[in-house]
Amino acid sequence: MPKPDSQRNGTREPEQGYPMTLKRMVNRVGPHPGFRIASRRPFNSKPIIYIEPQRDYAPIFDRILNKPRFKDAPIYVPSPHHMEQVIKCGEERGLAMRERMLPYSTISMDFDDFIFSLGFSLAQDFYDIVVSSSGLLFNDRHRFLHPETRWATIITCLDRFVGQMRPSMEFERLLKLYDVDHVYLVPSPAGRTPILEAVVTDVIGDRRVSVLTGHIVNLAERKHGQSAANPFVLNPKPRRFPAYQFTSKDVKRNNIAFIANFQDKQYDYSLLPILPKILEKYNVVLMNYMIHNRPRWIDQEQFKAALEERRIEYFEKVAKTSLIKFGALEKKFMTSVLRRFNSKVRAYGDEAARYADLLTLYLAKSAFPLLTNIAETRTKAHDILRHSHALVLLPGRTLEANIFTGCARAKGIPTIEIQSGTISPLRRFIRPQADEVLAIDPFSRSVYTRFLGKEPDKVIVTGGPKLEYDLSQVRGMSKQEARASIPQLAPLQDARILVLASQPIGVDHATTIARLAIEACSGTPDLWLAIKPHPSEKEKYLKAYRELAEEVGLERFVILEGVPVLHAVVAADIVATYFSTVGLEAFALTRDVICINPFDSRPPFDLVEIGVASEVKTASQMHSRIEVMLANPGEGTQSDALLDRIRDGRAIERVYEHILERAAGHQTATSLLRPHIYRRKMRSLLRLSRITVGRLLSRS
Repeated sequence: MPKPDSQRNGTREPEQGYPMTLKRMVNRVGPHPGFRIASRRPFNSKPIIYIEPQRDYAPIFDRILNKPRFKDAPIYVPSPHHMEQVIKCGEERGLAMRERMLPYSTISMDFDDFIFSLGFSLAQDFYDIVVSSSGLLFNDRHRFLHPETRWATIITCLDRFVGQMRPSMEFERLLKLYDVDHVYLVPSPAGRTPILEAVVTDVIGDRRVSVLTGHIVNLAERKHGQSAANPFVLNPKPRRFPAYQFTSKDVKRNNIAFIANFQDKQYDYSLLPILPKILEKYNVVLMNYMIHNRPRWIDQEQFKAALEERRIEYFEKVAKTSLIKFGALEKKFMTSVLRRFNSKVRAYGDEAARYADLLTLYLAKSAFPLLTNIAETRTKAHDILRHSHALVLLPGRTLEANIFTGCARAKGIPTIEIQSGTISPLRRFIRPQADEVLAIDPFSRSVYTRFLGKEPDKVIVTGGPKLEYDLSQVRGMSKQEARASIPQLAPLQDARILVLASQPIGVDHATTIARLAIEACSGTPDLWLAIKPHPSEKEKYLKAYRELAEEVGLERFVILEGVPVLHAVVAADIVATYFSTVGLEAFALTRDVICINPFDSRPPFDLVEIGVASEVKTASQMHSRIEVMLANPGEGTQSDALLDRIRDGRAIERVYEHILERAAGHQTATSLLRPHIYRRKMRSLLRLSRITVGRLLSRS
C-alpha cells in the first residue's frame, strides 16, 4: 500500500508519480487558499524547469536533471548570482548549461516603472504602519524605527519588495514568450518560499505543473513555510533570526568615516587611491557592510603603519543568530502590521493585489529581523560617528549607508557620496541622501539634478577615482607598446585598427551590432576590426562573430579573447561599442569613440548623451564616420571644461581635496563646542587679559 505524500521520503525517482496536477502538488507543498486546480495538458507540451535559489545544486543535477526527459529542457533561476552557480555546477559535470538558461534581467523597460513606483509607495506605507502600530501598542512611536532611519527603511523595503515581485513578473513574461505548457518546479529543501507560492498562485495559470522533490533527502522532515493566511506571528514561537552587527572597537578623534562595499571593485578601488592623502591629515574609520570580505589592499605595506598605530580603524559586519521571543504585545504588533500592510497592498488595485500575499509572506519572515537590524545599526552608527568630521559613502543606497547618513545629519556631520558606477534616468535610481554627490561626468550630474531632483549646487563633477586609478596603469603606454603586448595585434604595428567592445546582451542583439561594424570595416581599405568580447561572452558569441566575418568576407578580423581591455583600447585608433563603459575609458585615453545603436530605443548608458561618442545606426553611417575620424583624429567628440575632467588625470586629487575641505570646515565649526577645547580657549583669553591689564597698570 503506498504511503501518503507526507510520509514519503525524497529518495524516490521523480518519474514515479510525476507529473502531478496542482491538486496533488498542494498536498505535497502545502495548502494555500488561493491555489487553483490546473487543467491537464498533453505530455508532449513544451516544458520549462523553475529552480528556486538554494544553497547546493549538486543534488538537483545528480537526481533530477540527469534524467533523459530533462536533458534539453530550458531552466529558469530567478537570480543572476544563482544562475551562475547552476551553470558552474553543470559545467563541472560536463554539461553545457549556459545555452539552456532562460534570461533573467534585473532591468526591464516593460514593468520597471510599475514595480518601482508600487514598491516605493508600499515601502512608505510599511514605515508609517510600523510607526503608528508602535505608538498604539507600546505607547512609543519610535520603539522600532527612529526618524533618523526613515529613509533607510523605505529604500531597503523598496529594493526588497521589487526583488520579490520581479521574478514572478519575469517568469510570466517568459511563459508567454516561449509558449510554455508544462512547468516543473524544483523547490528549495529549506521549505517553501513565498516566491514559489506566488508563481503557482498568480503566474502559471492553467498550465500543467509538476513538482520535483528527488533532490530533497528527507521530504517528511521538510519545513513548510506559512501561508499568508496563517503567518508565524499568529502562532508565535521562539525563533532564531539572522542578525548582523559591526565589530566593536573604540575610534580615535579627528577621523573621517567611510562606509563602503569592499567586495565590488568599482567601490573598493574608488576608495583605495584617495586614502593615502586622507591619512596625511586625519585618522580613518573604514566600515565594511559586506560580511567576511576584508579588502585585499588594507594589508599592503603603505597602510601597515597606520593600522598598527590605529590611525586606520577597520569595522567589519559580522553575522550572528539571535533568539527572539514574542510576548503578547509583540504578537499583536506583528499581526497588526501584517494585516494592515496586506490591506494596503490590495487598495492599490487588482494588479498590485496579486502581490499582497507574496509581500505579506516576505514580511512575516523578515520584518522583525529587519527592524532589529535597523535599531542595532543606528546605535552603532552614533557610537562610531561621535569623533567624525565627515562621512563618505561608496555607494549611498544600502541600508547601512542610509542609516549612517541619517545619524550623521542629526550630528551635523557633512556626508559625501562618491559616484562609482554609471547612472541613467530610470526609475530604479533614487535621489541620494548625502549632502553632496561627487559625480563622474556632466551627464551623471544632469541625471542627479534634473531627473532625481538633487540640488544643482550639491552635485560636483570631479571625474571618477576608480576610472583614474585604472587608467593610470596605461596612461604612459604608447600605441605600439600596447599592440606589442597583444599577440593578435603584434604583427599589425603600422595598421589602422578599430576595436569593437562587445557586450553579453543576447546573441541576436550582439550580432546585429557586430554585423554593422563588420560591414562598415569591410568597405574601409587597410582597416582591421578587432572584437574585444566581454568576459561573460562565451563560445556561442565568439562563434557568431567569426561566422559573420566569413559571411561578409572580412579577412582583416581578429578576436581579442583574454586580452586586458585597457591594453586593447590603447592599441586602437577608434573604439566602438553599444553602451559599454569601455567607451568612457576610451574617451579618457583620447581615442575617438563610436556608439553603434541600430535599435529604436536609447541605450541604458548613453555615451552620446554624455558627449564622449558619435552615434551611428547603419553600416554606411559608420563607414563615413570612420573615414572622418581617421582623417581628423580627436574631432569626433564634444569638449568642455567639465567633460575634460574625465581625462585630465586629476580626478583623484579633486575627490580627496573636496573631502578634506568639508572635514576641515566641520572641525573648525565644532571645535569651540568641545569642552576641553572651550576650556583651553578660555584659559588663553584670561591669561591674555591679565597680561593686558598688568601692562596698563604699569604704564599708569
